[in-house]
Amino acid sequence: MREELLQEAFRKYGTPLYVFDLDILKEQTERIRAGFGPEINLCYAMKANPFLTGYMAQWSDRIEVCSMGEFRICRKLQVPPEKLFISGVMKKRDDIREILAYCGNRCAYTVESPLHFQYFVEWSEEHPEDGVLRLYPRLTSGNQFGMSETDILSILADQVKYPNLDIYGIHYYSGTQKKKRQIDKDFEKLDAALTRFKEETGFVPKLVEMGPGFPVDYFNPPYDETEEATLSENKSTILAFAEKYPLGIEMGRYLAAPCGTYASRVMDIKNNSDTNYIICDG
Repeated sequence: MREELLQEAFRKYGTPLYVFDLDILKEQTERIRAGFGPEINLCYAMKANPFLTGYMAQWSDRIEVCSMGEFRICRKLQVPPEKLFISGVMKKRDDIREILAYCGNRCAYTVESPLHFQYFVEWSEEHPEDGVLRLYPRLTSGNQFGMSETDILSILADQVKYPNLDIYGIHYYSGTQKKKRQIDKDFEKLDAALTRFKEETGFVPKLVEMGPGFPVDYFNPPYDETEEATLSENKSTILAFAEKYPLGIEMGRYLAAPCGTYASRVMDIKNNSDTNYIICDG
């Protein structure tokens, strides 16, 4: 973004201020699509920057929504339910039911726990006229998010009991700012789990939604050089996995970071106990 345009924006609107270059955002999205090819779906994790949601709803295949605040932003923007991938570890029963009442079976839903699964069971039994819900159990990477392989196997083994629930795919995301070796290990773990699911229950996902957690260096641009290297070094791992399973890649920061500038004004400078402090307005 040209420096003179930024300075004009700062003078006109003051600080703190976010400024976005939508041409860069679109170029970044198209570069990622071209790098992976048309067979791999692209999901924008709007938590990275909700301001960009309306545009990414046009340029990506799906929007990952992980809070009620994010859901209400999408509803206000009139993002079609078919575009929404409803995620989030803190989904309360009333939250899920509010989303289901609005979206029904038109969007996709992750399942973070056996309790969350029961919420969907309840709804499907109360509203059989709403059709089949598409669910994506989230496989844990070993932290507090998602479910163990054992819990997911239990759901898969019993899915015949729930005619209005379709275990459509698997969701996996272990964190962000990861090195290539960490990303490779995540794909290996996911592949091993899917092999076990198929061997023990016959389950084959119609789509695997995977957040690789590509790193972003916010403070040492140019972004394009480091991002191109990240895309290139991980491409073979991702394409090899996509040959085995239909794949969707979920990204947030990696899509949003290059297009934005944040301006904050220095309001005060001082030194306390040999430490320099800058007080900003944002």
